[in-house]
Parts: sequence; structure tokens; C-alpha cells
Amino acid sequence: METSKEHSRRIRPKLALRWVGAGVILTVITEGLAAVNAVSPQQLIALALPAAALTIGGLVRAVVPDAWTAWRDGFRLGCETGPLLLQTRPTGSGPRDEDPAGPGAAITPPVANKRGR
Repeated sequence: METSKEHSRRIRPKLALRWVGAGVILTVITEGLAAVNAVSPQQLIALALPAAALTIGGLVRAVVPDAWTAWRDGFRLGCETGPLLLQTRPTGSGPRDEDPAGPGAAITPPVANKRGR
């Protein structure tokens, strides 16, 4: 018997694809109305915005089932990648070695000559 969590993970992509399908259908309807000049440009925009929102939202939902999974996977990948980046960096490289005087060293006031000018 599957738990409700497993059930929701199995159902979510199907629901997301239904949202994508609804967005595509609304897009086709909008394009058809635009082709025959049946509605005004304002009405076409009013139809196109929800079509785009449905399609894009459904695609995002199909790729990322829930925010918790996305956060957990991103955190895990970051923890795996961080040490790899430190291993690939050559020794002695970095911004501190390039400018030992520090970031403000380039903005020093000019030294006055003996006359004070």
C-alpha cells in the first residue's frame, strides 16, 4: 500500500501536464481567434496571458514537483560541489594573492611633494 506522500508524487506530474494541456488548448484558441480577426487586440492579450501562465506554470510544476524537494536537492548538490571547487582551485590563486595591498590600495591619495603641492 502506498502512502499519501508517494501517491502525491505520482499524481503531481500528471496534474502538471493537464495544466500544460489546458494552456496549449487556450493558446490554440487564441491563435485561431487572432487569425480570423474575431476579437480585439486587447481581448487577444487577455486570452494570451492566462494561456502563457498555464503553460509555463505547468511545465515548472512538472519539472519541480514541490518546493521542499527542489530546496533539498539544491542544498545537497551545493554541498557536493563546494569541496570539488576547492580541490580544483590551484594553490596560491585567488584575489588576495593578486593584490596583496588590499582592495583600497588603488585609491590612495597622491603624495605631496616637498613644497606641499
